Parts: sequence; structure tokens; C-alpha cells
Amino acid sequence: MDGRSSPEAPTHLREGPTHLRGRADIVRALIRLGDTVDPRSGSILFLGGTRGSAREPFHPAFLNLIEERAELVRRLSALAPRERLLLFLWYVEGWPVERIAGRLQISRVHCYRLRNRALRDLVADEE
Repeated sequence: MDGRSSPEAPTHLREGPTHLRGRADIVRALIRLGDTVDPRSGSILFLGGTRGSAREPFHPAFLNLIEERAELVRRLSALAPRERLLLFLWYVEGWPVERIAGRLQISRVHCYRLRNRALRDLVADEE
């Protein structure tokens, strides 16, 4: 051995996948689901070695976002299609409850019940 210590994985990679632990985490993830990378506001890559190293070309936040989205998609797949659509319209598209109710042909009150049940099921999926 040459006396140098072996390189460790960066902290953000050692911690394992992002876990959506509660309702607030899931709501934030649903809202971010519609986000896209905007090159004007920042890069997902570290270029030219100016930030990070050649072994870590992606920004840590970008990697965490990918893990979060994968976990969210896994949990969403367990919901009924109508519940997934409601959550998508509510959090990703930002539709008002009246418009969602009209689209799903249910009452506003039922929209809230369906949303709450879907969020509860998404949280319970982690346990």
C-alpha cells in the first residue's frame, strides 16, 4: 500500500436512499415532481473539476432528487389510478380543488377525503 487511505464514498451516497418519512416529506416530493432542471439557475454537473471531483460528476442534490423520485414513483404505483391523478393535479399541476372535483366528477369534500386517504397510504407504505 502507498500510505494513502482508500477513498470513501461521499456522505450523500453513504446515507442510502432518500426516505419519505412522513406526510410533509411526501407533499414536498410531490410538489418537486414537476420541477425540471433549469440551466439558467444552476447545473446538475460539476464541469472541469471546478466543483467536486471527476469521480462525482453530478451535484449531490441532483442524486438525492433521483432517489426521492424513484421512491415516490414506487409508492404512487400502489395507489388507485384516480388517487394518483388527484395527487398529480393537486400538487404537480397546482389545480384548485374545484377544478379537480369537476375533472374527477366528485364533490370538493370527497376530493379532500381522497387526497387525505392517498397521502395516508403513501406514508403507510414506508412502514
